[in-house]
Amino acid sequence: MNFLNYIPYIIVLVSAWLSFYFSMRARRTKDAKQQGLMRSRMNMSIGVVLITIASIQLFLFEFTWPRFIVGILFLLLGLANIYGGIRNHVHIMKFTNQ
Repeated sequence: MNFLNYIPYIIVLVSAWLSFYFSMRARRTKDAKQQGLMRSRMNMSIGVVLITIASIQLFLFEFTWPRFIVGILFLLLGLANIYGGIRNHVHIMKFTNQ
């Protein structure tokens, strides 16, 4: 197996670890704004995990319809998580800069 085939798996592991890290930081902090920032970063990390898993399903294995449908669902969920995380992050940053 080529080294380039391992890159998506490394991205999944790093993003999953970042998601766990931001989740723990959000739970341990008392400041509501800091919690919101950590949760938005957690959402973006989960989105990257889902998009990478979708790309693994769609491009690294042979084509089957169930794999294609699962890949598209993960891709849509990942995009929704990234969009929501970015939107929340921008919204919270506006309030922290005032």
